[in-house]
Amino acid sequence: MDILDETRPHERHAFAYDNAKTHTARAPNALSARHMVVKPPTSKSKKKNFMCSIETENGVEYVRMRDGRFADGSSQSLYFPEGHQQAGIFKGMRNLIHERIAKGANLPNPDQLKAECKGFKCPPGRTDCCCRRILFTQPDFANQKSMLEEHCEARGYEVIFFPKFHCEVNSIEQCWGFSKRIYRMFPSSSKEEDLARNMNAALDAVPIKSMRK
Repeated sequence: MDILDETRPHERHAFAYDNAKTHTARAPNALSARHMVVKPPTSKSKKKNFMCSIETENGVEYVRMRDGRFADGSSQSLYFPEGHQQAGIFKGMRNLIHERIAKGANLPNPDQLKAECKGFKCPPGRTDCCCRRILFTQPDFANQKSMLEEHCEARGYEVIFFPKFHCEVNSIEQCWGFSKRIYRMFPSSSKEEDLARNMNAALDAVPIKSMRK
């Protein structure tokens, strides 16, 4: 992105990635109904208060899950605000759903629903069978983007994910294969400058036609 910002600042750019877990992973604090508790927890410990764990150089740190979005686009905090008797405590799925109903969402009364269906197996086609399923299918939860998408789009770059297929079918593999064939044609050398020059020459030799095939 730095290179493109400098050399082609007026063009539209889109990065294409394999549909791999490492590429589609979400940020640690991304919206997710997985493991959400149905009621506010009684403990204020960061681990039990539905906080998101993040690996840092100093060990594991716990942060709040990011805000959700009501249908009108306004923010919905998942934790009780300052001044509330349970300030800083996770609201629980039922409270979150009630807040959305109050904002006009056509959702069932969560007080009559369980936290999740048995074995995490919701009936096919149902979106109102349990509290977790209701939140899981809400637009802000369902459209949560990957960490890679968020990072690129924050800088004005689009991201495309290839459909799931065998890695050898990926066009990048054809480019690698072409360039490695060219690279092997160069005389053997152990000098770093020769290796770098040969590598760049091999990559530059890949024609656009081969990439597009």
